Amino acid sequence: LNSVFASESLGFDLSEFNSITQSEFSLHLKQKPSYLSNPKNSFLINLYEDQKIEKEEKVLRFEVTKTGLCIGLIQWLKIKIYDDIYYENKPGELQSHWPTPLYRFEKPIVLEKGDFIEIKAFLYEDDICFYKL
Repeated sequence: LNSVFASESLGFDLSEFNSITQSEFSLHLKQKPSYLSNPKNSFLINLYEDQKIEKEEKVLRFEVTKTGLCIGLIQWLKIKIYDDIYYENKPGELQSHWPTPLYRFEKPIVLEKGDFIEIKAFLYEDDICFYKL
């Protein structure tokens, strides 16, 4: 929360800066974050075959499995190397040179177990983006 949201410093309320700052942050998380839902695959990209990555948009619907304060969406890689051999840099479970992208919401929101949250996901030739609906 403190890494991606401005709040108060030296008695000054800096929270208005949150509306004009970036929404994507690259973090090196050393501790496992508190997940409020189960993970979902956003996009499957085949890097083995010679094919162009096509633009794609979709809505991801997550069911909240744990009540808590949600500040955004965390992304990580899961790569199929061969048959049943995978590499996954899930935050807090494996140290990686790849930082963990966090897509911050405009404001933190309290979610209750059983709620649903929808995320708009965009795949471009060289980028992926996520936004809360």
